[in-house]
Amino acid sequence: MQVAVLCSEGQRQELGATGPDVFFTETPQALAAATADVYVDLLFEDNEAQHLPLLSALGGKAILVNAVAPVATLPPPFVRINAWSTFLSGNVAEVCGGTEPARQQITGALQLLGKQPEWTPDVPGMVSARIIAAIINEAYFTLSEGIATREAIDTAMKLGTAYPYGPFEWAQQIGPQRIARLLHTLSQTESRYQPCALLVEETKGLRIAD
Repeated sequence: MQVAVLCSEGQRQELGATGPDVFFTETPQALAAATADVYVDLLFEDNEAQHLPLLSALGGKAILVNAVAPVATLPPPFVRINAWSTFLSGNVAEVCGGTEPARQQITGALQLLGKQPEWTPDVPGMVSARIIAAIINEAYFTLSEGIATREAIDTAMKLGTAYPYGPFEWAQQIGPQRIARLLHTLSQTESRYQPCALLVEETKGLRIAD
């Protein structure tokens, strides 16, 4: 199996996968031009409009894209992965969607990349992203109410729950704009995900970037 992966240098380091069957690139044109069985676009979330036409022209190949929230225009062979920063470093990859043949291909590609797929319901945020977003949102509420400082909240969560990062540290790793965007999507059907006003204020005018 040949796998072509479009990603940033940071994502490549987080994946840590190497080998003759894996081709890495940082340009969508090189990804589309590669000869592969499975195509992986980890930069898709922030470049959907530019990347979708190139990926859709690959002729029904299995395609894995970083899209934490569902994308209405994704063709059936597309599978979504949570590739937020820090979520690629473990041995398990959270994925959803796609046809059964595409899932089989994606499973093989992920195993080649050193990941075991965990198939989740095809919903916004899947599982881990919506949980982390909710925790970060609650941390912003705690801060806005003057209960504790950012530093104290981060320290308490790391010491009390053994999380690798505090919620504000995690927000900076992921990008607070991504957190706010997912919360906004989730809040359309579940009011408990309404993003904190402080989080929304801090993300105004900021573009999402890796």
